[in-house]
Amino acid sequence: MYLPALLNLQDSDLHCKSFKWLDGNTCRRGAETTPIVIAKFTRLEAEAAIAKNNETEARAMLTEVLQRERAAKLIVEKARVAQRMANDQAHKYKTALVILWLTFVILFVFLRMSSEFGLQQMCLP
Repeated sequence: MYLPALLNLQDSDLHCKSFKWLDGNTCRRGAETTPIVIAKFTRLEAEAAIAKNNETEARAMLTEVLQRERAAKLIVEKARVAQRMANDQAHKYKTALVILWLTFVILFVFLRMSSEFGLQQMCLP
């Protein structure tokens, strides 16, 4: 961090040869509040880093949840299509069964009526 390095103003003239600090020593009130400000600044930076990590984790979790949701929706849609196809197939089989039974009933009625009217079986000479 740059802030603690700047606060050591007494020795900065000795270490830095490029420029000279224009302000002198920090006043008593500034010297008393500086550690408090530095501590608060450090705490806020740490909280910001934690918040950023939490946000990153939350975004990763959200992405994973959205992928799982898409996969689940795809599975549900496939199941609906399969169910619809099975229902259509069952309907076709029921229709075919009804038609078959009607055919047998009509054939049975026709054979019963033909025997009542005395129709004979045709034979070739």
